[in-house]
Amino acid sequence: MASIRSLKKSINNSLALFIDDCYEKMSSVTPEQAKIIDKLIEDAIQLFDSLIASVNTPNSEMANSVYYKSVGDQLDQELGALYKALDEAESK
Repeated sequence: MASIRSLKKSINNSLALFIDDCYEKMSSVTPEQAKIIDKLIEDAIQLFDSLIASVNTPNSEMANSVYYKSVGDQLDQELGALYKALDEAESK
């Protein structure tokens, strides 16, 4: 990541896009699936809070660039898992 600011924007934009996708899918699913998607939205919000807290309080034992790269990697990994869960919820 080029800067902390761009990392925060990336976190915000990525998770906002995921939440938008969730709301789009909710319009065409059953009530059971909607409950699952609601839970995914809550998980996305918790992930956002967790990642922003990680960015705001860096680990002093690691070099800054390595630490922020690991936060970006965590975002990619967990966002991928959320999208996979969204696809599974839609197919149920």
